Amino acid sequence: MTPVAAGLALGLGAGLVASRALGGLLFGVAASDPATYIATAVGVTAVALARCFVPALRASHLAAAAVLRGE
Repeated sequence: MTPVAAGLALGLGAGLVASRALGGLLFGVAASDPATYIATAVGVTAVALARCFVPALRASHLAAAAVLRGE
């Protein structure tokens, strides 16, 4: 999740800069609408957690000794 946190921080910063530059093209949304940024961050985090959970769940069902012997 560390790369996700770093990506969110960089992406939110870049989004704020880009929204200031492209503010005239946004219709019906303020250039720095906090709800949009929060919803996007929550969505990205939820997808990242789901993508991390599936391999961890699969790995937790394996016997560690059998996996280490197999290598």
